Amino acid sequence: MEGLEQHKKLLVVINPTLMNNHQSELAGALSSRGYLWHLDSPERFSDDNYDIVRKIDALPKENIKMWPKGDEWAFPTFLDAFTGFKDTSKSQ
Repeated sequence: MEGLEQHKKLLVVINPTLMNNHQSELAGALSSRGYLWHLDSPERFSDDNYDIVRKIDALPKENIKMWPKGDEWAFPTFLDAFTGFKDTSKSQ
């Protein structure tokens, strides 16, 4: 996540041996939205495919979407509204 927040070129290499493979789902979704690139398995990151890294390195940084800054108050505000409580900790 730090790489996304810093607007870096990010190549995610999936570990397919993990249970339920949540990495693949998340990396695929972020890749399809233009935030990063991903490889389906470490085997694809071999010497034969090393040109993938060079191609990504050659791409302009502008090809990567900016990761939106999170709103630390979004969930507490939602929860307060849902439960009927008023948030008094946030200055308005």
